[in-house]
Amino acid sequence: MKVNRETGKSRGGFFTYDSVMKQAQVEMAEVPTKAILVDESQDLTECQVDWLERQRCLGNGKLIYFVGDAAQTIYYFRGARSKFLRQIPDVVDLELTTSFRFGPPLAAVANLILFAKEHSPQGDDFVPYRVLGGASVADRPAETFSFREGTVAAVDGMLRAARNPGTGGKGLPGDGCVTLLAWKNITLIQNAIELLMHRPGISIAVYGVGESSAKRKYAKACDEVKHVYDLYMGSATSLPFAEFKDEHGQPMVLDYNEYIAEVEDRELQRFHLHNSLVANFGALTMEEVEKFKSGVLQTDADPSHCDVLLSTIHSAKGAEWANVVICSDLLPLARFRVLSPNCAEFAWKPTEDDYNYW
Repeated sequence: MKVNRETGKSRGGFFTYDSVMKQAQVEMAEVPTKAILVDESQDLTECQVDWLERQRCLGNGKLIYFVGDAAQTIYYFRGARSKFLRQIPDVVDLELTTSFRFGPPLAAVANLILFAKEHSPQGDDFVPYRVLGGASVADRPAETFSFREGTVAAVDGMLRAARNPGTGGKGLPGDGCVTLLAWKNITLIQNAIELLMHRPGISIAVYGVGESSAKRKYAKACDEVKHVYDLYMGSATSLPFAEFKDEHGQPMVLDYNEYIAEVEDRELQRFHLHNSLVANFGALTMEEVEKFKSGVLQTDADPSHCDVLLSTIHSAKGAEWANVVICSDLLPLARFRVLSPNCAEFAWKPTEDDYNYW
């Protein structure tokens, strides 16, 4: 994209966050302050790290603080690499490994994950460390369980324990709400539909508010997926979206496979949820979508007073809930391969960050 240096806009009159960010780096735009604290810095791109690091050259004694965790990098797809932080010259590196948000039980789980990462192909991607749970067990009680019966059974069991603590269950801490965390949006939608069928009347909400919230994203995809579904069923040969019109504004003629190839080749990420819905539900797509719309999107369930709260790992970052079920779509991110009777290794790519979702 060619950007006008004066307006920051492209020839078409638009500007993007990345184009403005690159312009700030190239022109070394100064942040007019004596100190800068950059949180979640492991998710910065090389452009952002370079621009911020060089701010110390623009002011007398300007201090730059990068706060981040290389084992939490989850924006590889947009160019973030934790190695960029390690390449900053002339730094004082300090460790902050005690957290008062949890106690020893959750710290033990986190350290198991960190141990695995250290001895994986990603071991050189970060400086190995261990965390300490600084909260007392009394203040922050925690237990972890493995549910072999599936996600829906796990949520159902936890809700029954919350509603009927006198029937052998201990109840649930907090308000009894269960947060469902998943790697992918389609996993949340699938589980929500199953829960609606299994527990009629269940209250399900989506985490996040605002124009870019997951709920708005789901609503838009559910409203638009009919066009992709018609293409899939062979009852349409074009799409009404601007991304699939030619230079004259006319709809492109294409079949479903050609459409999928276009989305992948042009990295049209906004259609990924549409495609996931059709790929997962096939001929039943519209029927299942209507269940989700009526049971979740149109109920206006209060996220702070619901039975189940839906969130992806990305959206949940930095949030905190009393009761969490992690969906099984994260299991492939912890796979390993056996090399010999006495040797195995984790089957992760050395350069990707999917495992960090754990």
